[in-house]
Order: sequence, then structure tokens, then C-alpha cells
Amino acid sequence: MQLIFVWVGKTKNRHWAALEQDYLERIHHFAPSRLAVIRETKGAPRTHLSQALKREGEKILAALGSDVYAILLDERGELLTSAEFAQLIARQQTAGAKRIAFIVGGPQGVDSVVRQRAHFLLSLSRMTFPHEMVRVILLEQVYRAFAIIHKLPYPR
Repeated sequence: MQLIFVWVGKTKNRHWAALEQDYLERIHHFAPSRLAVIRETKGAPRTHLSQALKREGEKILAALGSDVYAILLDERGELLTSAEFAQLIARQQTAGAKRIAFIVGGPQGVDSVVRQRAHFLLSLSRMTFPHEMVRVILLEQVYRAFAIIHKLPYPR
């Protein structure tokens, strides 16, 4: 099973980028993974926000392709424990999913077509975090999920 991490905008802070890379390397021991960074539509005036989100949404969907189980991070999504998140991934493995994609939208959210395409809406918290931090938290939780699935010790 391949993992695809799709997010809008580059990680600019080198410290967050280093953590992302570290967790991507750790995850790669369990499953091949790749990162798809979608260029953020900048400077879109409020009147053109829906058009900007639509363009970003089209790029996100293109990065997903077909035959992928899509998990969208969304503040209105379901809150899971780490063990429940591991079960979600394990169920997809058992069901024969070839690819799982994790989508983190931009600061303005995602277009409704991306939300409709998602199989599962996941919330990491009801609080708001910087997108660069969310990416690292997501990667850490995916790594933790594989440690749980493979019954490996993981520091608390």
C-alpha cells in the first residue's frame, strides 16, 4: 500500500521541514510514501476566493488520481484516538487499498469537490494549529499508527 501526503503550500520553516522529512523516512519503512505539494493560490481577493479554492481543488484531485482512499483533515471531521486511527489504516490495508491519501488544505480550506471526494474526514483537534504544525502532527500520527499496527514499542 502506498501513502500519499497532499498539502497546499510549501513548508517554509526549515525546522518543520526537517521534522516532516524525518517522519516521512520513518513511515517509508512501513509503506512507500510520497509528498505532493500543491501550489497555494496567493493574493486571491475575497471575491475570487471560490475560484482560487476551485483551482487548488482541481490540483488536489489530480494529485490523488483514482483508486485511492482519501482522508481529508477537516476541523469538522471525526476525532480519533491514535489506536482508532491505526485501526482505520489497518482496515484499509485489510480491504486491499492500494493507496491512501492524506489531504491538508490551505489556510482558506478546500473546495467542496475535495470534501465530497474524501472517504473520511479527520480532525486532529477542535483547536486551530498552523498548517506546518498540522503536517508534522499528521506524519507523526501515521508513523505511530504503523507502530501500533506492527506492535512496536513507541515512546509516549
